[in-house]
Amino acid sequence: MFVSLLYLILERGSNEVTIARAGHESPIVFRKATNTVEMIEIPGMAAGVDPGPVFKRSVKDHRFTMDKGDIAFLYTDGVIEMENSDGDEFGIENLQTLVENMENPESDTVIELVMEEVKNFSQGRAQADDITLIAVEKR
Repeated sequence: MFVSLLYLILERGSNEVTIARAGHESPIVFRKATNTVEMIEIPGMAAGVDPGPVFKRSVKDHRFTMDKGDIAFLYTDGVIEMENSDGDEFGIENLQTLVENMENPESDTVIELVMEEVKNFSQGRAQADDITLIAVEKR
């Protein structure tokens, strides 16, 4: 068995964010200044796949910055793997586009809108996986 993990360290009084990813979905950062999204894609093997050296080499801290108004959006694979009645997945591209096209998003509205869109996309189909959403806004 394995588990995916992701952690963020937000440094008070700094724009620096430290992240490590162990098989978890890559965060999306909405950049308020440019109204664009950026995937924070870094390597990282899920915990439990390898008991030691390969895991330790693959999971490393990575740093990026967030400016005022930027939003880091974290989600589980249940969001992007939600299927509609035709068996099509919601997908990462739809999620990126949705976040990027929001007008003046705030952390709470991002979550509400994503949940609404995923629910509409699924067309009433039963949820097959957990859905967790976290939005962290730099103030």
